[in-house]
Amino acid sequence: SSGINAEYGVSRAQVSLLSACSGGMLLGTTFIHLFPEVAEEANSFRCNVGIKSAYPVGELLICAGLISVMIIEQFVHEYENVLHGGREKHKPLCIEEDDEEEGRRQRR
Repeated sequence: SSGINAEYGVSRAQVSLLSACSGGMLLGTTFIHLFPEVAEEANSFRCNVGIKSAYPVGELLICAGLISVMIIEQFVHEYENVLHGGREKHKPLCIEEDDEEEGRRQRR
């Protein structure tokens, strides 16, 4: 075994978990700072245009953008699987396998 697993005794599941947590913290921090600014700009735009609605359009746009990015990413992932004929099956990082089982697969 090579890389971070052998050098520091850290499993793939631990690296995956830490990576997911750090990504979530970065996204959370970004959205915490982004929401008030978007709400303020959307309110000033509504006042300048003359719209009297109190509907949270800024927040709706942020959520719609996030969901659309997730949908596009899913379509691209599915297209990649179709393009490669379903051969590209990637196992998740959080699933560990024994070295013996991996060795048996390689011998087949």
